[in-house]
Amino acid sequence: MSYEPTKRCSGCGEDKYVVGFYKNRCEDCYKARRKAYTGSVGYQHREYKKRAALYMLQRAARRAVKKQLPFDLSVQQVQAELDKGVCALTGIPFVIRPGKRRFDAPSLDRIKPELGYVAGNVRVILVGLNMALGDWGEETLFAMVDAMRRKNC
Repeated sequence: MSYEPTKRCSGCGEDKYVVGFYKNRCEDCYKARRKAYTGSVGYQHREYKKRAALYMLQRAARRAVKKQLPFDLSVQQVQAELDKGVCALTGIPFVIRPGKRRFDAPSLDRIKPELGYVAGNVRVILVGLNMALGDWGEETLFAMVDAMRRKNC
């Protein structure tokens, strides 16, 4: 006679054989919970994409107030740039999803930082590129990239 230990599932409360458990849930409860979670994550991603322009604009408005810069952008202006789907400088496609900031996520770039967030002075580029531009601007970054190309080619 073989004995198989049982365990009580924290999901459904039933006693089941330990073999079919994932941590403290039976296989059926584990799969159901996983399906519910991945469904909600997919929903969150879709909702974030719909509101990405608004979120970017809200963060930019807070930065403008903090740095005492002019701010005159609309959600429609930012959304129009996001709808293009690619970085204004490189043409690399954006990846828009919640969570950690990625180098290929969209970012609002002030062409001349002192002018603030106003139409004509803002473009949507990659986060990584915006960080690389930093305080020095396009000319310095492009000069460094050209030097790297010459050295490595």
